[in-house]
Amino acid sequence: MRPVDLQMEKCRQAGERQAANSTGVPTLADLGEQTSTTPPSGHYDRNLSTAGMLLRMQRTYGNRYVQGLIQAKPGLRLKDNRHAHESDQATEPVANVPPLSTTICSGEPVLAREATQPIQQGHGGAAAAKGVQTGGAPPIASSSGPRAIRRKEEVLAPGVTPANPLERLLNGDPDGLTTPFVNGIQISDTDKLDDALPSALNYSAGAAPDTCKVGKAIDVISQAKIIAATEPGAKGWTATVPLKTAQDVLGVNDQNCAAKKNIDVRMVAKIGNAAYAKLVRTAEGDHEAMVKALHKKYLKPYHDLVNSKVGSDKDLRKCAEGLSKDFRTAELAAIDGWAKEWTDSTDKWDGKGGPHTSKASVAVGANCNEVVVTINR
Repeated sequence: MRPVDLQMEKCRQAGERQAANSTGVPTLADLGEQTSTTPPSGHYDRNLSTAGMLLRMQRTYGNRYVQGLIQAKPGLRLKDNRHAHESDQATEPVANVPPLSTTICSGEPVLAREATQPIQQGHGGAAAAKGVQTGGAPPIASSSGPRAIRRKEEVLAPGVTPANPLERLLNGDPDGLTTPFVNGIQISDTDKLDDALPSALNYSAGAAPDTCKVGKAIDVISQAKIIAATEPGAKGWTATVPLKTAQDVLGVNDQNCAAKKNIDVRMVAKIGNAAYAKLVRTAEGDHEAMVKALHKKYLKPYHDLVNSKVGSDKDLRKCAEGLSKDFRTAELAAIDGWAKEWTDSTDKWDGKGGPHTSKASVAVGANCNEVVVTINR
């Protein structure tokens, strides 16, 4: 798929999600495929064709909502010749339906007000859109009786990548780094964590009468990916850099270096090179432990809640809506708690003067034959 096609597909999917607001407005899933002979699902009139369903939804939810469905799935039509007895209704025009603005794809949704309101202050577009999606009326699957739900939540062993700490220093990066991942997604902000945490997208009738539960289990898997220092060479860590890099990063302004195109740089540690490499890995272990702790404190409880909670209502659709709202509330609380504690911990360890920070001194050798960086932590 070309990038532009992929973007348009994302836009169509986003439009459908935003159209399904928390009041239980139906989505394309309620309409079924236009070429299908299967009646629409849910609590809507099963004797209506797709065209009839669109017209009824127009009267109930407004022109803009129906236009959003049509644009999201071009195969939907207002005329359906397969149902002759509905021909008068099926050919009824949709009056004054304005086209949706293309700014939907640029972060300025123009759908119904309920679909564009943020879920909670402090969360960005991903959180708001996901809240709208899960707050709507989810599909209900029939159940033939109780069955086991496969559950999977765990913290994987860390992925460790050795890197030359001198090269990282010259690139403006820290000598060690730990990045949290959830379900394979790098967590750089709350929206990324929101994207990573799965929502319950379908529900089924529970074992007891008038109950419902998640029809498909969610998985939550965390992992820390770590960059640690490589083992030092006989004289420490070495690199060759352009003169400008040595000047800009290391502050080298020795006249003997001015005529050189490239500068040989060597880094050593005040506590000993091998001890320093071990210390970098130990420090990243603090962040690794935090990934485990936050998974246990916030992500595992959310996982267990979604996969085990049973809702109760005579109307199964309302039952699923109630569960969906409960899950979203728990998810936002987990995101906020996780993000706050992760940020606090990195500020404590990696902030100014923190135990994971290092200081460096730079010395230029005779005739600028090399520049020596001495690291102190």
